[in-house]
Amino acid sequence: MEQGNNTINDWPNNSMMMMTTTTTTTTTTTTMTTTTMTINANTRKKFYCPKCNNGYSRLSDMKTHCQFQCGLFASFRSASQRLRYLNRYYRSIVRYPCMNCTSVYNKRGSLMTHLRYECGQPPRFKCPYCDMISKKTSNVQQHIRRKHKGSVVYVQDTRLSTNFPYNPPTRHIV
Repeated sequence: MEQGNNTINDWPNNSMMMMTTTTTTTTTTTTMTTTTMTINANTRKKFYCPKCNNGYSRLSDMKTHCQFQCGLFASFRSASQRLRYLNRYYRSIVRYPCMNCTSVYNKRGSLMTHLRYECGQPPRFKCPYCDMISKKTSNVQQHIRRKHKGSVVYVQDTRLSTNFPYNPPTRHIV
């Protein structure tokens, strides 16, 4: 039986090992017959994970195993899951700071909304029941629900002198 090891050059750290093709011939002699059995080396596992020694008959299967089941991204079952994670991860790293104040945003659109409607602008929305004012309608709506329980939730716009009613989503009884 002959066996050899070769390194795979296309991996950056040359850590994946490949077993060369091996053919085993076994001869069994009994009183009646002589049987010769040859094991085809192509069905045997030739590629082994250096971390856990799992064997694979194809290099691509071993690479997939090493990358997603045994390696850095072991928690991901597929390349698409890993890609989704990386997109989310790098999106959270990118920050868009406001040049006029200390606010920082994850999305460019959020920064643009901040610059257009909030940064350097006086508070625009007012509680109809007290003197509380805010730059965001959601803050006033939340204030009314907490401080003025039982009151109708709506927001006054100090620029337009109009009221914005709050319409909660309706639930249908089935």
